[in-house]
Amino acid sequence: MKLKLDKNKATNLYIQVYEEIRDKILSEELAFGSRLLSERKLSQLLDVNRQTIATAYELLKVDGLIESFSGRGTFVSYKQEEKKHKKTINTYLNWPELFERKQRVRHGSLIELIMDEQLKRDTYFFAGGLPAIEAVPKEAFRQISSELLQDKHLNVLSQSPVSGVSQLKKQIKQIMWHRGYESKVDEYLITSGSQQALDLIFRAFLQPGDTVLIEEPSFFGVIELLKHYGAHIVSLPMDKEGMQTSILEYMLEKHRPKFIYTIPTYQNPTAISMSIERRKALIALSNKYNVGIIEDDPYGALQYEGKNYPTLKSMDKSNHVIYVSTFSKTVSLGLRIGWITAAEEVINQLVKVKQISDLHVNTFNQYTMAAFIESGQYFEHEKKLIKEYSFKRDIMLKILKEEIGEVEYIYPDGGFYVWISLDEQVSSRALFDEGIKHGLLITPGYHFMKDGKERGSFIRLNFTYPHADDIVSGIKVLAACYRKIKEK
Repeated sequence: MKLKLDKNKATNLYIQVYEEIRDKILSEELAFGSRLLSERKLSQLLDVNRQTIATAYELLKVDGLIESFSGRGTFVSYKQEEKKHKKTINTYLNWPELFERKQRVRHGSLIELIMDEQLKRDTYFFAGGLPAIEAVPKEAFRQISSELLQDKHLNVLSQSPVSGVSQLKKQIKQIMWHRGYESKVDEYLITSGSQQALDLIFRAFLQPGDTVLIEEPSFFGVIELLKHYGAHIVSLPMDKEGMQTSILEYMLEKHRPKFIYTIPTYQNPTAISMSIERRKALIALSNKYNVGIIEDDPYGALQYEGKNYPTLKSMDKSNHVIYVSTFSKTVSLGLRIGWITAAEEVINQLVKVKQISDLHVNTFNQYTMAAFIESGQYFEHEKKLIKEYSFKRDIMLKILKEEIGEVEYIYPDGGFYVWISLDEQVSSRALFDEGIKHGLLITPGYHFMKDGKERGSFIRLNFTYPHADDIVSGIKVLAACYRKIKEK
């Protein structure tokens, strides 16, 4: 029995096996009573996992096409001459082939790894952009939650306006004032984290084929969103001062993009901050070519040392910048509260898009976050995070130097990450695979490239999530894996 499998195809292998055998039975190539290979023999013949064959056989049994007998084997049980009298065959619906091609995201498995609770418990976990669990202000939230539920004047478990509860927007307005931007409450939209914020912007503004300029490397979540909406992605190289604005004007002339997307402060994945001179150049060019800027700023509040960088939004005098931020990095990922600050007409349009999506962000979480900020605890909490995270960063850099030494990295003045340049003999993909074997999870650099290809050999390490002891032990495992690959 010859079966043709394509292991590069999106369709699962067990579906391919099922369909191949099903078609051979229905075409009478496999007649009634024909004996099929055992699961073990067929799995060896096709070089697939035995469970793949077992699952395919189960689907064929459900269809009434085959039957297994203990000690005898598996046989075709379907007779063509009986088909008029038999029940209609219920063929298994191949859902993967029904997905739109744009839904088959490249980074799906990476995101699943990052969000997997069991993996985070069982590994040295340096892969995700996650805040420390122990840093979440649980006691403050417990007390605030209790008070909110007893407040007879607030209906905190009811619906909220699509744009967000006014109490929270007023508090975020104060945060933005600290970030150098004077604004009105009507210039805010509360979102389910910054990922939804970016999705709403792209959904509202982008048509298939529109060009968006991004830094490279860049946040993989944005790369996948842009591909999902059919955007033409053009990448701009970075150096230690951020996006290279010296070639930006040429790119603007050539591509006439809809947007420039940037994480100017403590960038993901590199931790680079765009210099003030380049920020000025970027704003000037966006005005000259009348192109919008999306400023993604999830890490700007986490400054450990170095210069104070003004937000692009605070420098923008012509409403060219749409500003996105979140509490996921400073308070809790699980709250799912982010925001967009933009011209009022932009917010009004985005509200219409959000209304179609999910009506509004969780009302209770919005009130809780508003009360936390209003109480003055939010800014105190930021100070504690800065102290704790800078301590963890220093430990990671110290152990990296002691255990590996030769690797290059960009010193992170703030944010969540260390971006490491490896010896080019050591593939980041191979290092990831070797790390998994030893309970270590890192993020290879190619995930941050628009085409998913390695250019050089880079890895991103997160220092905010793991405990200090796990940073020490985990980097030692990383060093051992690194040496093993390099010596091959």
